[in-house]
Amino acid sequence: MTQHQRLRAPLLGAAILLCIFGVLLAGFGGSLVSAIVISLAVVPISLALALERQPAGTPAALLEKIAQQAESGRKLAIYERETGLFAHWYITLRCDEECKRAVRYERPLALLLVEPVAQSNAWEVNDRLLDWLRRQLRATDLPGYLGNARYVVLMPETKPGQAKRAVKRLLAEVDGSEAGLSCYPEDGDSFNALLSTATNRLTADQQAA
Repeated sequence: MTQHQRLRAPLLGAAILLCIFGVLLAGFGGSLVSAIVISLAVVPISLALALERQPAGTPAALLEKIAQQAESGRKLAIYERETGLFAHWYITLRCDEECKRAVRYERPLALLLVEPVAQSNAWEVNDRLLDWLRRQLRATDLPGYLGNARYVVLMPETKPGQAKRAVKRLLAEVDGSEAGLSCYPEDGDSFNALLSTATNRLTADQQAA
């Protein structure tokens, strides 16, 4: 048995254990932790597959590069490829966790839904909007991509007045964008409820325009 073959077995075993552990966590309600644990299984699987393609005696530098590529693959499971923001499935899990935390500790929480106005230069507006979301949000804010040029930002520890000021600044700095805002607890206590309210407000503003 070659060195690579000896390495593949424990790597695949680690991936299986991570998946099992993630499923067990999901059963106990730890949806976010479960998703992260399962996504980590990408790393040992990628390494095992990469080793299978490498001949014996592969230099350490090349194996290090393989490890870096595996880490990149893990990040791609969390971040949306086109925008670099959190992927739809991941931002949903994070938002659910933050909503539960807000309810448990009675903390403020705001959700912002934003997209370009439908017009001839919508793609240009989308680029400026995406750049704003990447650069102007706080480190604690959670921006995600829902698809179809629509973005969601969850803002933990943010009162309605603070959230409204953030929306005002966004709309002033990214001309051609529109937003819908919802806040816990007055607009709901779950991600789906907050997103639904923000969507309704966004739609109402579009119809009024």
